[in-house]
Amino acid sequence: MDNKNIYRFFLKPILFVLIAFLLWGIYSFTKMQTSLFPDVTFPKITIIADNGEQPVDKMMITVTKPLEVAIKRVNGITTVRSSTNRGSCTIDAFFDWNVDINLAKTQLNERINEIRNSLPSSVNIVVEAMSQSIYPVIGYTIESDKYGQIELKNLALFNIRPQFSQIPGISNVIIRGGKTKEFVISPIPQKLVSLGLTHDDIIVALGNTNFIESSGLLSDYRRLYLSLTDTRFKNIGELTEVTIKNDGHRIIKLRDVAQVDLQEQQEFIRINANGHDAVLIDLVKQKGVNLIDFTNSVNSKASAIQKHLPAGISMKPYYDQSAFVKNSIDSVLRSIYEGLFLAIIVVILFLRSFRASLNIILIIPVTIALTVTVLHFVHITLNIMSLGAIAASIGLIIDDAIVIIEQLHRVHEENPEKDKYTVVRESMKMFLPAMIGSSLSTIVIFLPFVMMSGVAGSFFKELTLTMEITLVCSFVATWIGLPALHLFFGYKQHKKLPVIEESGVPLKRQRLWWLIWFFNKPWFAIAFILLLAVSSALLINRLKTGFLPELDEGSIVLDYIAPAGTTLDASDAILKEVDKVVLSHPDVETYMRRTGTNMISGISMASGVIPPNYGDYLIQLKPGTKRKTEDVISELRDRATAVAPALEIEFGQRIADLLGDLIGRPQPVVIKIFGDNQATL
Repeated sequence: MDNKNIYRFFLKPILFVLIAFLLWGIYSFTKMQTSLFPDVTFPKITIIADNGEQPVDKMMITVTKPLEVAIKRVNGITTVRSSTNRGSCTIDAFFDWNVDINLAKTQLNERINEIRNSLPSSVNIVVEAMSQSIYPVIGYTIESDKYGQIELKNLALFNIRPQFSQIPGISNVIIRGGKTKEFVISPIPQKLVSLGLTHDDIIVALGNTNFIESSGLLSDYRRLYLSLTDTRFKNIGELTEVTIKNDGHRIIKLRDVAQVDLQEQQEFIRINANGHDAVLIDLVKQKGVNLIDFTNSVNSKASAIQKHLPAGISMKPYYDQSAFVKNSIDSVLRSIYEGLFLAIIVVILFLRSFRASLNIILIIPVTIALTVTVLHFVHITLNIMSLGAIAASIGLIIDDAIVIIEQLHRVHEENPEKDKYTVVRESMKMFLPAMIGSSLSTIVIFLPFVMMSGVAGSFFKELTLTMEITLVCSFVATWIGLPALHLFFGYKQHKKLPVIEESGVPLKRQRLWWLIWFFNKPWFAIAFILLLAVSSALLINRLKTGFLPELDEGSIVLDYIAPAGTTLDASDAILKEVDKVVLSHPDVETYMRRTGTNMISGISMASGVIPPNYGDYLIQLKPGTKRKTEDVISELRDRATAVAPALEIEFGQRIADLLGDLIGRPQPVVIKIFGDNQATL
């Protein structure tokens, strides 16, 4: 009796562990986060400063330059790039990839606070570390033919926004578009002069009113009361009755020296959805929240909100990132299933043994389940990188399993008199060094990818880690679990096969005569290798290059630039013709257009302030359309250029556009022109 044989005494516990791995992997799969790409925090911090309508040259001197000087004092910074417009500036600070971006953000805020007193008092500064989590993942439009933009914006701010804020995992609810009511006071110069008043007198008088403040506490009859002074205006009539001057002889009211009207506040952004003005609601999720679960919660809440909206108001989704992410992940999973199915067929055909094939069929899901468990433990998400690595590793998993199965059957055939437990123990002991060497040689191949830096290193590091984890799990599962499965399912009594010879030549050698013929003529192999080398050298420069493969997202980003100096109304008039082109396309389901300034964290993914002649579209194609997105883009480009030749138009897809902005620039090539003369430039 071999007391050292673990397979004799621990066969059932090993099988139990395999079942536990399988169940644990299924549980981990349901808890893992899903995303399109790995959650990479890019070494870029964007600083946006807003100072009203300050001229560009003064904005550059008083805001942009001091901020640049302060920012450059932060450790690890490599490049500072700024863009200054009227009343605003955007500064991009780039760091080394090995810098802790959260710590860098804290240091950068400290440097800005040091010079805060030297900046204009009215400047507003926003600092944001750039990552995928700061961009909206789902958006809705509020549209109505019955209600105006003021009512729609109030509904979005005070009704819809609080309800969306209740969703678990939400980070921000951004409202864009719509209009706000405001009182417009137009002083009458002749009356001001005749009464000896100035505009400052009106400003001071209004500053002393329209407030609510505490007047202190009052105790009376054993009760404590809080007294308030409320001078807020409830209507335009109360505003006109504000006292501007009281000299003891005459009381001058606001209505005596000015005309007061209730108007819509002037907006510098124009939102258009599906052919008419709309209000946008963009939802941003917290970092680390599962995108699919978050979207399901949002859709449930949106359905509940829609039921309580007033008649004539509709809330429609215009963008849903989870749809593309889910389709991408499902596509990769489908590729894994199909590849696994085809691999199993090949195994059954070539092994010619159902028992042996059954062992491999059972060990593959155990290996994948163990891999998913480890990925969940080390916080790697389900994305196209990690799933692609698992799909690519299936062949290696099957290869490890086949080698072990072949080894077990060979030793059984050579030693049919030995006990099956003894044969398995001797086989695994003899084959262990070769298994370790084979696995390590494959793992070492991927180590250079782990050491890559930059954007490529950040993305492919997760692919490499997943591949290495899969190979280690494959080694553990096949080394421990496959022999147990062989003993439990695949063992069959073997008989030693006699060697049959014909004419003195072994039968196996007769069947492989063509292979032996090529072995005896090595110049065939040398010529074939030279042919491959020459063809590779000639064709390598003809292959297209790129960071990621082209993605068919089903959504289109259209960035446009009207001629310089074009007003917001003029730009909107030009773009209404483009709206008709987009709406008339049979593959377009919905679209959203924005024109004008204050486009922060926008659809074009450009964080900053944009002039009124700039803007973008987000076009959502119909689900299930059979045409490629690139074909739709080509048609829209031709039609849009025909109806609006004055526009500069650039097309793209949202995910690629997002990555371009996170990396630094959406364009693959950027040319910088330097000079001291702005007019010449």
